[in-house]
Amino acid sequence: MPLAGIPVGDDLAIVGSNFAQARTPAWVHNLEADPRARVMWRDRTVAVRARAATEAERELVWARGAEVYGGFTAYRERITDRAVRIFVLEVASP
Repeated sequence: MPLAGIPVGDDLAIVGSNFAQARTPAWVHNLEADPRARVMWRDRTVAVRARAATEAERELVWARGAEVYGGFTAYRERITDRAVRIFVLEVASP
């Protein structure tokens, strides 16, 4: 699933905004069931483990996300009937 990764320290965060639609995207439920994933960027693939962002990380992700894509601010304002899940993807230990 192509997603925009937002830098958080040495890790990446992803936001389950689903373009501000009413439903949480399916990939969120998949990560909650099994936090292991693979991140691909250009010619590199890395195994990661997803965890829920802390409150401080959530605010940072929303702010940085808005810098990268202005639609993030509108998404946050339009989504009022569900909690948007935000995950931090940490490189998995071998």
